[in-house]
Amino acid sequence: MSVYGIHTADDCKRALEELLALNRLAEETTNKETVGRIKNALHNYYKQGDNKDDAMSEFEKAFFFPAIHESYVKAPNVNSKETWKTGLANVEFYLTYYLRQLDAPTQMDAAK
Repeated sequence: MSVYGIHTADDCKRALEELLALNRLAEETTNKETVGRIKNALHNYYKQGDNKDDAMSEFEKAFFFPAIHESYVKAPNVNSKETWKTGLANVEFYLTYYLRQLDAPTQMDAAK
């Protein structure tokens, strides 16, 4: 079973790296459009996975959805420029944190 089509560590890494690329674009070229892209992507993933733990793969449960949840909660408010810098930094932190967790041997064993 899978909500996001993530069945392996490589699938999860790829999805998190795509989100990191969107976030880095927003950090480099900060405007309402780029901030909105990362915020919308996180929103859509969050909405897609919310309350669907039973349907998630082990990697989605252990890594991907927690990364989405933490990032979405701390993401910037698109309509409030004051939140952009801190919000994008928070997204970077959480996505990177869970990406690194995928490389931790004990975490990988737990998700299998």
